[in-house]
Amino acid sequence: IDPLKLIIDVSKTGLSGMTVSKRLAAVGIHIEAADTSNILLLLSVGDTAEQLDLLYKELSSIEKTYGKSIYFSPYSLPPATKYSQKFKFYDNIEKVRVERAVGRHCASTVCVFPPAEVVVHSGQLISFEMAGYILEAKRQGFDVFGIDEMGIEVYEENV
Repeated sequence: IDPLKLIIDVSKTGLSGMTVSKRLAAVGIHIEAADTSNILLLLSVGDTAEQLDLLYKELSSIEKTYGKSIYFSPYSLPPATKYSQKFKFYDNIEKVRVERAVGRHCASTVCVFPPAEVVVHSGQLISFEMAGYILEAKRQGFDVFGIDEMGIEVYEENV
């Protein structure tokens, strides 16, 4: 209904709306909101033809550069795994890359936004599916809390 709101479906690019949003922000195009498939721009009388041309150029380049990837839904969480109660915090925790965390217990809680769901709870065994989900969420531009660029905190179970 509002002619100044522009919703663009970017799902066929193989990228999430959040990833496209970050790419556009890198060239000075700031959007109002993004989700897994769309970006929302609010146009105004202050927007120039040059800015709209830049938007068109960037969106066209994204379309040409990226092909369709495997569909990823942040709402399809991997199955839960067992929890460990046999550990001492701060004693045997180390940080490893997510790929190397499979089969270890998570020392923190890892959450993906959207949808603001916990993927791995503290004390939970990290499965191959969980690690893959976290890596794909990061690749597609979702906010992942509980890890950083260095990796994820894990520990070995004390028996």
